[in-house]
Amino acid sequence: MSKSRQLQKRIQESAKRSRVISLVGPRQCGKTTLTKLLIQNKTFKHYITFDNLTELDLAQTDPQAYVQALGFATVIDEVQRVPEILLPVKCFIDETNKPGHLLLTGSSNIFFLPEVSESLAGRITIKTLYPFSMGEKRGVNEDFVENLFLKSKIMKPLKPLSRVNLGDEIDKGGFPEVYLKYNKTTKIEWFKGYIESLIYKDARELSNIDGVKHLPLILRLLTERIATPFNASNLAREAGVPLSTLNRYIGLLEALYLIMFLKPWFSNKSKRLVKSPKPYFFDTGVLGYLRGNSYHKEPPKIGGHIFENFIILEILKQISFSKLNINYYYYRTQKGTEVDLVLEHENSLVAIEIKSLKKVGSDELKGILEFKEQAGKNFSKGLVFYQGSEFREIYPNIYQVPVEYLWST
Repeated sequence: MSKSRQLQKRIQESAKRSRVISLVGPRQCGKTTLTKLLIQNKTFKHYITFDNLTELDLAQTDPQAYVQALGFATVIDEVQRVPEILLPVKCFIDETNKPGHLLLTGSSNIFFLPEVSESLAGRITIKTLYPFSMGEKRGVNEDFVENLFLKSKIMKPLKPLSRVNLGDEIDKGGFPEVYLKYNKTTKIEWFKGYIESLIYKDARELSNIDGVKHLPLILRLLTERIATPFNASNLAREAGVPLSTLNRYIGLLEALYLIMFLKPWFSNKSKRLVKSPKPYFFDTGVLGYLRGNSYHKEPPKIGGHIFENFIILEILKQISFSKLNINYYYYRTQKGTEVDLVLEHENSLVAIEIKSLKKVGSDELKGILEFKEQAGKNFSKGLVFYQGSEFREIYPNIYQVPVEYLWST
């Protein structure tokens, strides 16, 4: 059984405008299934994968001739295995005006490679496919995040809220195979094989780092640092590696779509803002596996951070298939006042707090109210997502919102 992906429509639209599209995202998040659907509906015509050793050899032997021989509307899967073809792809882009010619996909971020970032930056359209969103799991077209900018007020869903066991959803994550086929016991085997494949196969292929023996420890230490300003020097000391080596490891984990960083929001009005990014995991199922614990057994502080990781992922998934260009940050002053997520579209700003609480009090609003003052006329809305059931406009354009609103219609 497969489920439709909301990113499909965005790719179909981009194929009418862009000569080359890069579809990126973690291994086994559904990229191959999605590309085959795009071939079925004739957005693209041909499918090639560099997991096929014959294709791999042909591309490596003469990359320029290989690219020149490609048919129109071709998908190339696992493109990171032959980075040599990307310079010929760049030359091809410069010579053609016809949109929808190539779709490049890969299970690691090809822009991690210096030769790629230099040659293709600004020349291709990049689309990121995440693991299943909550709406995709339920067959719901999610537009909550988009409507934060398209509508002046947040409205109650037309249908009754679909209450879910958030602990189970957090533990399982969104990888299609885990969600569709595995139970609480067998999913541990899947995550074990997944992490080992990334560390001992993909990481070695992608980087020139001598050995990957420190990666499991660094991943484990990162699970204790999610949703907090990142201190690379502190992590390097605890992991027992030089800072320069740690930075290469962190870049590699980002390229493999295991972790990501949320950058801080800045304003010309204040110089007293934290400048360090905050790390999150690309899937909470992976996060839970690495911690060796279920969400409901976590202590309150780390449980709150895991809940924040989960909700931020759901918001970023909606941004990935939105028609709007939405940027995302977090806000934190040097005194510790914080807003978990700041969304920006054009000159409009939305501040979001994420709390694993059943009630919203005045403490949960402090960060939003201070950010509102910093943002000035660009402030549009403030939201506190929480685990209660009552929707309420607390102040003008500042709301308490049950988390289920994110995937309800």
